[in-house]
Amino acid sequence: MLKDVIKEEREEQDLSLSELARRCGHAVSTLHAIENGDNTNPSYRTIADICAALGLSLDELEQRIQKNKSDKLSQ
Repeated sequence: MLKDVIKEEREEQDLSLSELARRCGHAVSTLHAIENGDNTNPSYRTIADICAALGLSLDELEQRIQKNKSDKLSQ
């Protein structure tokens, strides 16, 4: 899921929500809502900005989301 990939990547890069918010130009509350699952349908612009801040392409994000889905199905 989107929330899992974003949180995993942020934590792998040792970034706080505040630092990611600063880098991507969105509010901490927006990022928190995405990672928490409260916002399951963020705008394309928000996702693109988060990906850019994390150094992920949108294709990489999609691949990781699909991998997470298939991993959860196989558990």
